[in-house]
Amino acid sequence: MNHANLLSQTTVTADEFTNNANGPYKVAITTEGLTKWSSTFVDQILDGMAQSKFPPISGWQQVALVGNVTYTISNLKLTSYTLGGLQATTDPKTKELVIVMSDFNPDATFDYVGDKVSFPHVHEAGTGSGSLKGATLTVRVNIHPDPVTLIPTETVTSCLMSVKDMNVSLHGGASWLIDMFVAIFKSTVIRMLEEQGSIQGTRIVKQVMHEQLSKWVPYYAFTNGDTWDERLVGSVEYGDNFAAFTTAGVTRYMNQSATLPGLSKALPDLINSKALQIFIHEEAIDSMIGTGFRHGYYAGDAAKATAAPSMARFMNTDGWKSSIPGVRGLPSQDLTLHINANAKPYVKVFPAALYVGFDTTVTVKGSISGELATLNWGTGYSASMTTGPSSDLFLFKFESYNQTLSVASSKVGDFAVTGPITAMFKVLGKGVANHLTALYDGSTLGIPTPLINNVEFSDVATSYAPPVLQITANFEPKKSADQI
Repeated sequence: MNHANLLSQTTVTADEFTNNANGPYKVAITTEGLTKWSSTFVDQILDGMAQSKFPPISGWQQVALVGNVTYTISNLKLTSYTLGGLQATTDPKTKELVIVMSDFNPDATFDYVGDKVSFPHVHEAGTGSGSLKGATLTVRVNIHPDPVTLIPTETVTSCLMSVKDMNVSLHGGASWLIDMFVAIFKSTVIRMLEEQGSIQGTRIVKQVMHEQLSKWVPYYAFTNGDTWDERLVGSVEYGDNFAAFTTAGVTRYMNQSATLPGLSKALPDLINSKALQIFIHEEAIDSMIGTGFRHGYYAGDAAKATAAPSMARFMNTDGWKSSIPGVRGLPSQDLTLHINANAKPYVKVFPAALYVGFDTTVTVKGSISGELATLNWGTGYSASMTTGPSSDLFLFKFESYNQTLSVASSKVGDFAVTGPITAMFKVLGKGVANHLTALYDGSTLGIPTPLINNVEFSDVATSYAPPVLQITANFEPKKSADQI
């Protein structure tokens, strides 16, 4: 999606948001889901570790029967690695996401210089290599709203690297000191990696996590010129087996906006064991869908000259005279329907469906006689949720359609809702349905899935717990081309 034009249209300040932990939109991710999400970027962290530059380290050691030995290790590098295990958990007490990368066991290379200080002096220099065993990187991250931008950001509270053991081989030396240096360098390199690995890891994890969280798109376009700002302004909650992101936000149409409501009662945490669970209150959906339609998507004139052929045949009084007494005495004339939305569409979550309804008034005008009557026209659609072509959106798919039609007032006497009028409005209603279908086909009307990206969804299910729409799904990281 291209969001650049939206950013130029709108300016959002923190004052526009309801800073309420009970926001109307909530994304919960189980620890299993957090582990799979972490797997989409863990290679970036470990690649960053492998590319890190470690400072040289010098030291000395008193060796029995030998005396003082000095040494310097430089150009320490981590090369290839294999990840043995990955686990993401949550810590409700400290409000942190904990990611453990275990047994990633990189290979290491380094240069060394060693000297026996006392007489007889011995000098050694060369290269070293080795493989780490039981190397583990444990990261603790607090994800929270940025106080200025309100977009989620990270604080890396700790990053600890531990190494159980290391095989060391030295190359280039020839004296009996080599065996002694192997033992010294082994403990020295492990100590350096644990100290510097924690420092380098903190920097790398912050960079990678910041990049991941920046994919939480603050503006989501769901119709032409219509946006929903889904910034995180409520809270991040850490349970025993999940992390939940509660959002409020603003819906916009061009220069007009409406703040999403804060709720008196928090949305659910989890309803089953699926990795991703989205809960959205009907008021939030109402605001999302209603913003654009309220300002023009469901209003305008239908005239014979511009109407579709299936409707144009109804747009003259000659076709109405046989069934509507009030029109019989009027001269033959073309008709225009002026459609005006009474209010924004309304959304209700029922036990078996999501329902979107539109209430409008329609003024029937004759080209000669002027205003003839005003009708109340209501249309309604049920919607289900399906996955879109990308992993950042669950789409609304509007399926069934119904309408109600009644006379509000008449200026020509007896004006009844009968066959020709009913047929004409069914054509109009079908046009609205086609518009909603076009939004679905264009993947532009749906529920966003912030944070989760580069994954493939499965087992998607929609359930209804009035007034809350619930979407649950499992997901797996997308496979790269060489994995397929």
